[in-house]
Amino acid sequence: MATKTLFDGIFAGPNGIAETLLKTLGLEQQAVVHLRVCEQYDPTTGRTIKAPAESFTVNASPPLAYSINEIDGSNILQGDVHNIIGASDLKRDISTVSKERLIRSILNINGEDLTIINAMPMVSGTEIAGFELHLRKVE
Repeated sequence: MATKTLFDGIFAGPNGIAETLLKTLGLEQQAVVHLRVCEQYDPTTGRTIKAPAESFTVNASPPLAYSINEIDGSNILQGDVHNIIGASDLKRDISTVSKERLIRSILNINGEDLTIINAMPMVSGTEIAGFELHLRKVE
């Protein structure tokens, strides 16, 4: 694992700027991430490892609609939203969850289930401070 930098201590972690800004600006909402069951191949052992489904609460910003010029009809569809979640709080550190596992998982915010279409890590130094999520309503 890479050595923590000064920026990591400031931006990442439960008391970092990412989490603190969500709380201070009143943007913090409780959301629940439902990670899907995931299978990953481990090339060192030659085995497929099955990670169980998992649910946990995260701090999240309210979902925001994409602007009309961002909607391209293939990657971003009409009705898609995006938001930011902190990578860790006092309950769970999700900075170690792979981006691939977040994609196609469910984020429940304000009682609405949204599928995570893409998860862009927000890196500070060497650690993930948060994720910008591209979300789509569950059909």
